[in-house]
Amino acid sequence: MTVIYIKHNNLSPGTRTFKPDTKGSEYILENGIDEFYITGTDAAACVKSTCFNMTKAGYTVHVVSDCVTSYDLKKMPEMLSYYAEKGCEVKTLAEYQKAVL
Repeated sequence: MTVIYIKHNNLSPGTRTFKPDTKGSEYILENGIDEFYITGTDAAACVKSTCFNMTKAGYTVHVVSDCVTSYDLKKMPEMLSYYAEKGCEVKTLAEYQKAVL
């Protein structure tokens, strides 16, 4: 399994951080990768944006629910529902591991 680190891109005019088209973004297309298992540390920001944009672009997206967290843990059920509504499959790590075995 290939592991790819995806970072949040800030598209605001004049931004100095999180700029798009940084080195490495071409890797996905060059290697024909079309399916992703998402984990991350900010369910309401970076993970949300990644899931939304990847499903919108036609990728198959799986969210590993117990490998995602948030600064506000009360929002986790809402965010997991959001991912599913946007077309992501949402399962725990154990569920994904069981499917592989």
